[in-house]
Amino acid sequence: MSISNIKLSQETPFLIIARVKVKDGKQKEYIELGKEIDDIVNETEPGMLFHDLNCDSKDSCSFTWTEILKDSSSFVFHLNSPFVKETIKKQVNLIDEWSIEIYGNVSKEVIEKVEELEVTFNYFKTTGVNYVRDFY
Repeated sequence: MSISNIKLSQETPFLIIARVKVKDGKQKEYIELGKEIDDIVNETEPGMLFHDLNCDSKDSCSFTWTEILKDSSSFVFHLNSPFVKETIKKQVNLIDEWSIEIYGNVSKEVIEKVEELEVTFNYFKTTGVNYVRDFY
């Protein structure tokens, strides 16, 4: 196996962190909804390299989705998925607030898609001090 390093661009993986504050008493329902979306994403989105739902050990109402995507088009595909759109609508009754953070370089289309969600959003663009490993 050889390892090569490449600089980040719109064609390289990037990180999404979605922080969710679930209504008290709705945690189980939210996890069940999370399992549904995780299964669908796993089956239908090869560009979603890592998809993980975590619960804060100190606050059972605080959840974090961590997602690593292959490239910008993979995230646009994710947000355009009818199932993802429906899940976002379903979660409205289960959550008090949510926010999205993006780390890395992404296309303008990604930014526009996230802005359409009308969610608190922060974009942390790479400074150029980076690499991503490519394993063969």
